[in-house]
Amino acid sequence: VLILRLAKKFKIDYYLVALFPFLYLCSYEIAHTVLSGMTEPFFNLILIIAFTFLVNRKWFWFAIVVGFCPFFRSEGQIVVLFGALILLRNKEWKQLLTLGIPFLLYAIIGFYAFEDFWWYFNQSPYHIGIDIYGAGTWSHYFLNARFYLTYFGYFIIILGFISGFYFLIKRQFDIFKSDYFIFGFLIFTGIFFAHVFFLAKVINASIGLLRLATQGLPLFLFVILFSLIFI
Repeated sequence: VLILRLAKKFKIDYYLVALFPFLYLCSYEIAHTVLSGMTEPFFNLILIIAFTFLVNRKWFWFAIVVGFCPFFRSEGQIVVLFGALILLRNKEWKQLLTLGIPFLLYAIIGFYAFEDFWWYFNQSPYHIGIDIYGAGTWSHYFLNARFYLTYFGYFIIILGFISGFYFLIKRQFDIFKSDYFIFGFLIFTGIFFAHVFFLAKVINASIGLLRLATQGLPLFLFVILFSLIFI
């Protein structure tokens, strides 16, 4: 529903938006996480909600939702990073403080529960049992992309590169400076390459789960479809 509302706001043709259900029907990892009750689909929903607040310039609620992201999934730290960047670009200085409210709230709760104000960092479960996971390769997520991205996703990304090349030729750089591309494109790529690094370096108990590469993927593909309407 949120994607449809965003598509209507950006005047994206419905035939492009209709491609989204195919992603969920064809992607094994996305279907698997939805049916198994994993947190990745919920995290993707939160990202789309935050993106909706961003589009409507509701900065307070954008900051609040982004601020809670690290407590939905640890990858939310990357969301906070780029959310703060967007607030800085738009000179929303007060909302930078709002961004820290969720962390402060949970830190206070943790202080009384664990006697540790910094429990989020000191008691991370991913610091436990790192040695039992083993190491992976730098190419793991790339070689298995068909399981989470699907060939349909390949097609969309290729179109995205074509549109990007078009913007470069026409020197329409403003589109790449857009908040939407920072939030939609960089969050997915940031999470993706973070897990590539963690797996190769045996950090944060990474085991190379492919479902981790679905985080931010729906929003990433939407941003690519959004770029296509400018061609």
